[in-house]
Amino acid sequence: MKTVSQTIIIPFLILVLLGCTNDEPIIEEKTTSETKVLSPVELTAEMTLNSDNRILVQGKTNLPEGAKLLLSLQNSTINFLAQDKSVVNNQSFQAGPFGPESGLLSGEYILDVVLPVAAVQPDSVKRVIGNQGQNLVGSLVIDSEFTGKIVEANFSYTVSVLPGEAAVSKGTFGENWPLTVQSGTITCEQIQGVRYGQLVTFTTGHDTYALNGTAKGHAKKRGWIKEVEPIWRDNPKIAGTKINIGTLIDSGLELCE
Repeated sequence: MKTVSQTIIIPFLILVLLGCTNDEPIIEEKTTSETKVLSPVELTAEMTLNSDNRILVQGKTNLPEGAKLLLSLQNSTINFLAQDKSVVNNQSFQAGPFGPESGLLSGEYILDVVLPVAAVQPDSVKRVIGNQGQNLVGSLVIDSEFTGKIVEANFSYTVSVLPGEAAVSKGTFGENWPLTVQSGTITCEQIQGVRYGQLVTFTTGHDTYALNGTAKGHAKKRGWIKEVEPIWRDNPKIAGTKINIGTLIDSGLELCE
């Protein structure tokens, strides 16, 4: 029985093997997004100031068409943060304007451009970068805090100091710093033709405080906060008193000279 079984089975196997060696082409499995290798990610951004003293962003990238980007502009010195979204179109993206209608204050601003996780990207983008961004390569690619890989690039831009404006902080004043916030921008505006018409203000984040008497008189019209008490620091050495704010006002008045 054993010899007969081998006689029947062996010719059958030969026929099967021969059938696999005909002239028909072998269909190969196409490369999927799981194994596709991309070029290193490239992303550049250029920032410019518009007529309102707000920042506009124009960028270039080789990320896939339709990729969603998140852009953040910040200045930690004045507690400023603004965000915008953009979509890659023809290897370009744009965003902004960043900043309040009154314009940005002087200082250094950092722009953070991020390609978020693949889970929030369109299907057409996922097919290129992979369902977890695993196909992304290059120095701009990092591991996400959640899952998969993302792209992140940083750029800096300095808004030039305007006449009558200066950045101030606790670091420069030391123990004489009179405010509870750590830093901000002090401004002095001279009212033309008015003696002692200097308007001294302090801005932190989106809030501007009138510091001297002349500025307080214009606070309502200008949209400033008239009373600085909410951020005026208590004097730890003398109960019930405040740190002398006169040194900060004097620094502002010097900007009008």
